Amino acid sequence: MIEWKLQVQRHGELASLVCIGNRGNQFIGQLKVAANGWNRLLGWNARGSALGVLLTPCRSIHTFAMNIDIDLIWLNKRNEIVHVETSVKPSSWRYRADAQSVIELPAGVLAKHGFKNVAEGGSEPKIQNQAGIQVDMPAENPETEQQS
Repeated sequence: MIEWKLQVQRHGELASLVCIGNRGNQFIGQLKVAANGWNRLLGWNARGSALGVLLTPCRSIHTFAMNIDIDLIWLNKRNEIVHVETSVKPSSWRYRADAQSVIELPAGVLAKHGFKNVAEGGSEPKIQNQAGIQVDMPAENPETEQQS
C-alpha cells in the first residue's frame, strides 16, 4: 500500500508541491500556476522552467498538442487528492467531475517517488489526503477516460 500526503502552497504565479510517502519518499517541486486565461490556454507550455503546471480551476484536460506522456494528480476544493493517473498519452482527453484543479507532471515523476498503478504491478494504490483519510485510487476509470 502506498500512502502519500500532499501539500500545494501557492506563491503568486508559482506553487510548491510536497508529496511525502510512507516509505520516507519526499518530492518537492515548483509548479507554474495556470489560473488565468492565457496561462490556461498555454497549459503544459506555460510551465517554463517549473517541473509541472497547476491548472485551477480545472475539471478537464487534453493532450492533443503534446508529444510526451504526463502524470496527473486531480485535486478537490480542499486540495485533497481525488484521483491519480500516470503516463497519460498524447491525444487524450480526461475529465473529473469531483475535481477543482489538476497537477500535470512529466510522466514517470510519480513512479520515481514510489507510486505505481495496479496495472503496472503495484499494490492497490492508496492516497492519504491532508485530512489523513485514505482514498482508493483505481488504476483506470473508464468513466473518466476517453481517447481519440
